[in-house]
Parts: sequence; C-alpha cells; structure tokens
Amino acid sequence: MSIAVEPDAVEPDTPEESPQESHRSPVALVAERLFLTAPSRPVTWRAVVLALAAVAVGTIVGVNRARGPGALNTVWAEDGSILLTDALNEPFWTAVTTPLNGYYITVPRLLGEVAAIAPISLSAVALSAIAAACAAGIALLVYVVSRAHVPSPVLRLVIAAPVVVTPVGALFTPHTIVTQQFLLLYALFWLLLWVPTTRAGRIFGVAFAVLSALTTILVVALLPLAIFRAVATRGRQAFWLLGGLVIGLAVQVGGLVSGAASRAGISHPRPDPAWALLEFVVYGLPYSVLGQKWLEPPVNHQNGNWVNPHERPAEHAVLVLLAWVVIGLVVYLAVRRVTKPAWVLAAVAAAHAFGIFALEIMAMGYDTDSYLVDEKALIWTDRYLVPAMLLLTVTVVALLRPDGDPGFDPAKWPANVWPVVAYVTLLVVVCAVNFRHDNPRSYSQPWRKEVRAATATCKATAQKTVTIGAGSTMWGNKWPQVVIPCDRLRD
Repeated sequence: MSIAVEPDAVEPDTPEESPQESHRSPVALVAERLFLTAPSRPVTWRAVVLALAAVAVGTIVGVNRARGPGALNTVWAEDGSILLTDALNEPFWTAVTTPLNGYYITVPRLLGEVAAIAPISLSAVALSAIAAACAAGIALLVYVVSRAHVPSPVLRLVIAAPVVVTPVGALFTPHTIVTQQFLLLYALFWLLLWVPTTRAGRIFGVAFAVLSALTTILVVALLPLAIFRAVATRGRQAFWLLGGLVIGLAVQVGGLVSGAASRAGISHPRPDPAWALLEFVVYGLPYSVLGQKWLEPPVNHQNGNWVNPHERPAEHAVLVLLAWVVIGLVVYLAVRRVTKPAWVLAAVAAAHAFGIFALEIMAMGYDTDSYLVDEKALIWTDRYLVPAMLLLTVTVVALLRPDGDPGFDPAKWPANVWPVVAYVTLLVVVCAVNFRHDNPRSYSQPWRKEVRAATATCKATAQKTVTIGAGSTMWGNKWPQVVIPCDRLRD
C-alpha cells in the first residue's frame, strides 16, 4: 500500500495510535514511524568546523586504541599483505577490482591506494589514520542522519560514539581498513531509514548504498529493509536506494558465479538459524552489552596466547546472565511505559542486530568460541560483533527514550530520564574498560624497525622486492607478508 510519494514519510514514531491511524494498514503505520523526513537545517561554517573537529578527535581516539607498538607503528594482516601490497605492485584497476575472501572490497581497496602514496616508512601511519578517520566520519554520519529518530544531541552521541570506541572488535576496528565494512553496515542501516529533503542528500545516500554493496556482500542482510521501504512508501529515493543495493550485490554474486571470486578454504558455511540464535544468546548479546574484556579468556603475557582458549571461568555464565538481565530490565521499563519507547525503531534495530550477526557466523561456520583452529592459526569473530553491538545500542536507546531532550543539565532532565542515564553510564564504563586491551596486534612487530631493515637489504642487493611481516609475532613465521618494491625504499 502506498503511503507517500516523495518524500517517503513524515510522521514521527509515537507510541500512541490516533483514531485516524486505526484505519490504516500495519504496513502503513510501521512505514510512517520508520521512514521519517529529515529535519531541514542550513549548513553553516560553524557546523562544518565542528564536524571537522569531531572527525579529528575521533581519528586521534581511534589510532590510540592499540597497545604494544601501537596502530601508528604496526601494519595488520590484510591491510598490509593485500591492500598495501596490491596497491604498490599492481595497476590501479587490477588492485581495486581484485576480490578478497569471496567478494569485492571496493572502499578498502580505494583507501589502500591512498595509503600507498605515503612513504613506506609511514605506511603504518597512513593505513591506521585513514581507517580511524573513516570510522570517525561514519560516526559523524550516523549522528547527522539519525536526527529524525533521535532528536536529542546527547542520545545521538550515544548511538554514534561507539563506532569509534566500540567495546568489541577492537583488534580490527576502528584502525584497520579492511574491516571498515562492518561499520559501513551500521551506517547503511541508518541511511535506509533516512529521508533527506535535499537533492545532495538523496544522491549521497544512493552513492553510499552502491559503494557499501560493492564493499561487502553482507549488505544482503539489509536488503529486506530496502525492499520494505520501496514497497511501503513508493518514493523515488527508496527505489534508487534499492536499485543501488541490487546493482552492487549483482556484482558480488556475479564474481562468485563466474569464479572471479571464491571462498574456497575460507569458511565452512553452516546454514543453521537455531545454532546462530544460540550463539547470539551466549555470545552475541552478552559481549555487546558488557564488552570483550570481562568475557573473553585472559591473555598469557609471556607469549600472547590465550589461556585455556576452549574453557571459560565460572563467572562467565554469571556475566552472560547479567547481560540478559540488563536487556530484560530495559524491555520491562519500556513495556510498563516508564519510558517513552520507540517500538518500531527498537524492533527493527534488534532484528538487524541478530540478522547481521547470524548471517556472518553462518557464512563462516565456526563456533564463536573457537579461538584455535589449527596449531597457532587463530580465528577471531569479534569483528562480527561490531554491527550487532551498535544496533543493540540503538535498540536500548529507543526503548529507554525519555519524554524530552535530556541535555547536559541534570536540573532540566525529565522525570523518566534515569533509565537511559543508567544505561549510558554502563555503556561508558564498558567502552572505557575495553578502550585498550591485549590482542594479537599488541604483539605485532614495529613497522618502522622492519622498514629500516628492508631498506638496508634493498640498498645492499639488486633484488626488486622485499617482504615485511604484517601481523603478530605470536604467529612465528606464519604472519602475512607485505611485498614492497625496492625502488620505493632506495629513493
């Protein structure tokens, strides 16, 4: 049923139903509360300066999350062995259109090309800073486009800031380029809800959708939302967004069908929704609520390996239960109308938190506590938690929404603001505890030291290329290699 032409919808998400709404179809009611017209605000120089400052601060925060040599002095795995290596040794088009692990990763490839412009001694700085800046930019984007659903600047900061200080996936995001796809999924969720009033906004939304689909095949998890928007609203923007996703996914599927891309040896798909649900219950939600540090096995500081990786301490079950108690209390307060819940937004965000998580782990096929796969080859699924954690944050904020804008002045807070204040306090503590903690990147070899040795080798020999390890010393000699043309080191 069509409820709008252009823009897609205009009604706010309110918990009460008016007499006029009672005659509308459920699809119309859901769409009106889900696809809200963005408030029209002029772009001022003050806003631009504040936005740039926010991205700069977010970038600084992001690159300071790694222990050991630090993000600015380490090049991690695929960022170096795939993105940087191909950018340095392959023609631009060849590098950008080469798939990785079964799908095209266009945005990371383009960012890798930019990083390759820097001197090799600064490659670690370039790769990590670009990744952190992208994460900060995505946080800013979420802050801006979520305004119709979350008018309060304080609560929008709550759903945007964890992009940079996420308490899960700290090994990979926000200072690793190749895993920016997981942040793109979160931003794309909001862009599919966003109804801009300007042509520039509409063009940006479609371009973002296309680039996201050309970066990760996981956008298929958001395809039903795009279809629902197109069918329910029949707005031109909705169809353009859907078309952009379909085009990008067609390229991804085409690569798999033609054999240009392959996941052979990468995963062991396990299409079992019941298993995925169990993993979400014992892993996905608890880690998202309480973070990784309190739940994952400790690290042996002698060699960087996890202690008893297949075992959990006795308190692990208590922490899992505690996480679910937190969510249970949130739902209870919303059901009792202690708060002013935005049910539609909460339900859609929660469904996508589980849906994306389930798609990720079913596609990979490993149990989420399988830290050891073979010998010292490790597999981490913590990066799969990033979209789930961010979307669960949206769910909780939507359910704990107070009567008005809480602002920063407690004297002006509405009476029912305390539940969301309590949750934000927990979120701040969890993010702070997980801001920096041990992970294999903490044991990576210093990049600049390795570059000096490689430079000496190139100058002393006539060889054309030299390799530098990109990864953790806990892997021995098995870490990925960055292949660097000696011409870039002799200059």
